[in-house]
Amino acid sequence: MPTPLLSDPLLQSRAGTLQTLLNSGHTLRLFQNAITPTPATPLSSFTECTFTGYASISLASAFGTPTQVTSGQWQTQAAPFTFSCTGGSAQTIYGWYVDDGTNMVMCQLLDSPFTISSGLQFVLQVAPQEISQSIL
Repeated sequence: MPTPLLSDPLLQSRAGTLQTLLNSGHTLRLFQNAITPTPATPLSSFTECTFTGYASISLASAFGTPTQVTSGQWQTQAAPFTFSCTGGSAQTIYGWYVDDGTNMVMCQLLDSPFTISSGLQFVLQVAPQEISQSIL
């Protein structure tokens, strides 16, 4: 059976709903454990980074109005987020996650782990997308 396609107005609406959700009561965090997250991964499975200078980032009002990337694809994005290591021991970053205090709502494993040490920064751009072929 062919995959149904979603219309641009529906995708725009879904991206707007995602923007509203992420902008209220959600936090961006980095994780330091070598896990392979799935949509069912519980928040307790992530080990948050602890390097010197690290702080999680509130996403309150971080995401802008959704924009159309191309027909069938909409995204909302925030300005880049910067995490800085100001001293202490090096630590490996395996990915990032967003939570609402109870549940992981989105996450991404990095293509390659990144080791951060004193004086280095990790810059992250989060731009979730709604794509027409995303119906499961």
